[in-house]
Amino acid sequence: MMSVLDVLTVPYELAVRTRHWFYRHGWLATRGLPCPVMSVGNVTVGGTGKTPFVIWLARQLQARGHRLGVLSRGYRRTSQAACLLVSDGREVLVEPQEAGDEPFLIAQRCPGVLVAVGTNRYEVGKWVLDRYPVDAFLLDDGFQHVALARDIDLVL
Repeated sequence: MMSVLDVLTVPYELAVRTRHWFYRHGWLATRGLPCPVMSVGNVTVGGTGKTPFVIWLARQLQARGHRLGVLSRGYRRTSQAACLLVSDGREVLVEPQEAGDEPFLIAQRCPGVLVAVGTNRYEVGKWVLDRYPVDAFLLDDGFQHVALARDIDLVL
């Protein structure tokens, strides 16, 4: 017997596959930033350790001298700002409700790493680069965000 969720899965999967097809065939544009972009994501929804891995990876890259920015959607954040700076690398600038729990946690655990949120990660990345020197970006939960070109996809 099919549940309501099973029935809703079919149109959702069709929409996602169609959207990805449009990107693959150039009907929707994938835009790139002028620095490396590394995405950490997963194929399914749920806790696979993406945020702890982003924190670990950010620390590793920072220890090697890279100036990093972390871009996140800021799931369940209260701020409606198109681009919100969670941390400028020196201090955490907003509360967890405004930024979302995961970007706030990354900002707390990664001093020296810039953290910004917004639904359009390309625009947030451009906004950051206009204001701060960043060598590379990490995308927290960015595997499905195909509008932004990535140099590396790390799938957990």
